[in-house]
Amino acid sequence: MRQIFNRIKMDFRRFRFAGVILILYYAAARVFLHGLCPVVYFTGVPCPGCGLTRAVLFFATGQFARSFAINPAGLLWIILALYFAVNRYILGRHNRREAAVLLVIVACITIGVYLYRMALYFPGLPPVSYTGNNVLSKLLPGYSEWIRHMRN
Repeated sequence: MRQIFNRIKMDFRRFRFAGVILILYYAAARVFLHGLCPVVYFTGVPCPGCGLTRAVLFFATGQFARSFAINPAGLLWIILALYFAVNRYILGRHNRREAAVLLVIVACITIGVYLYRMALYFPGLPPVSYTGNNVLSKLLPGYSEWIRHMRN
């Protein structure tokens, strides 16, 4: 048990700068972007990761159908995180090549789910909806109308 806590402590120390950066980004995004996704803020169009945080939170609270509806790839990210945590902290193994391959596979599946949903449902209900109050709609006349009429 002590080894597990030492590994966790070591990673906290090793990645503390990245943690600080993420906390600062989160705070700045909430204040200035009124959300976390810069893609939505600038284009109004969701990115492949849109809905993943909510999907994971719904899954963690037992709302499985809701999690899958928001973003079906959320479950894969949970499984991947658990796999990495067990290997890294409990078993003490860390194979960078294996980790990279698994990460690429899950990312590709996430992008595939995104492309499928965008092709069928955009602009529709969240998370594949269009956010009208975005930077491009303010800079380019007709941008919002063009996006809204993509499905027609």
